Amino acid sequence: SGAEAFCDYRMPQMCVASEKVYEPEGLSRVDAPYPAFGYAVAKAFPSDILKGGILFTTFSLLVFLWSVWLFARNGWAMAAAIFMGPALHAIGVGNQIFLAIGGILVFLAWKDERGWKKGAAFLALAAASALKIIPAAFGLLLVKERRWRECFVLATLGAIFVFVPFVWIGGWEGFGAFLENLRMHSEQYGPLGRFGIVPFDRSLRLLMGMPKESVCATYALDRMLTVAVGLLCL
Repeated sequence: SGAEAFCDYRMPQMCVASEKVYEPEGLSRVDAPYPAFGYAVAKAFPSDILKGGILFTTFSLLVFLWSVWLFARNGWAMAAAIFMGPALHAIGVGNQIFLAIGGILVFLAWKDERGWKKGAAFLALAAASALKIIPAAFGLLLVKERRWRECFVLATLGAIFVFVPFVWIGGWEGFGAFLENLRMHSEQYGPLGRFGIVPFDRSLRLLMGMPKESVCATYALDRMLTVAVGLLCL
């Protein structure tokens, strides 16, 4: 894809090394859209981009593969998962998405268990939602099954993972900056997305001789359709 090796590991490391994590020195705010919990994860690994990137990517890949095994109990599924387009991209850039997907799969595998496994399932989905937001949609499975008490527990855990890290990373002022950075990031990189309805829209426009930037005109609709298809599949 032409992306810099471990660039998605480098950027949060630059942010956590800055005095203001959402206004980092030497990095555009567009590239600082990470939630506070994402920065907390970044802080747990070395600041050296090569060593830290290799260590983080290896760790998150192992978590991902373990979660695939937990969910599917199939070695072929584990092998196939590595060669998915998003997975190959995440390996190259050191993205935190492996941890988010892992949290989803742990939730799906253990949400109907009892005791510590059910607790781990809820913690895993709450953490995944704090990293990437979209995993929270899997909480709709509890709504569908009318498990209202567990919906409340999951929502509470999610709120803790999302908001509490801002107490020591960025502060409440940082929360507002996070939302603004997230908006700017979406506006700049969303129309260039590789997955969902956006690339189909962009391809059609390119075939008609229109510039790729023209997708901005229908980007909001593309995203809504992508989310709708995802929820329908769920």
